[in-house]
Amino acid sequence: MGKHSSGWIARKAGQQWEDALEVYHQWLGAQGLAVVHKTGPQIVFVKQRGQVGPRVTGPGPADYVGVLNSGVFVGFEAKSTSSTSGYSIPAKAMHQLHWLNDIRSTTGGWAKVFYIVRYRKLDETCIHRVQDIFPGSRIRRPQGILVPDGISWLDVLNRL
Repeated sequence: MGKHSSGWIARKAGQQWEDALEVYHQWLGAQGLAVVHKTGPQIVFVKQRGQVGPRVTGPGPADYVGVLNSGVFVGFEAKSTSSTSGYSIPAKAMHQLHWLNDIRSTTGGWAKVFYIVRYRKLDETCIHRVQDIFPGSRIRRPQGILVPDGISWLDVLNRL
């Protein structure tokens, strides 16, 4: 299998997992448990060569933001990896960790902020609390909290 086809498979697996998260978030909303939305980068619409289109102007917040029915803010990054030991945050994505840390410190630790990492080869998903992640360090799978069905992160978060 070539490098490009393995990248396509990884993107496809990541998209399927994000689609499952979206269904879960819709269910949370329907049950009145939480409102969670997918975010994106900062964009503006510009006219180029006679057509209007989006242009990224800056980094966005964490992948998902919302509020639990208790009034607690929730924000998290969703990552998927083929690694079985952990996930390294790329330098270009470090702004998301800083954003989550800013939310945590601004709310005095009241907000629930975390990374949820899907370890594809193990068919496992773990929550990694932001306060346990140090910039420049690797998120280590054994330090995560297992999400038994790979999707229902709120059940795990409520036990923390």
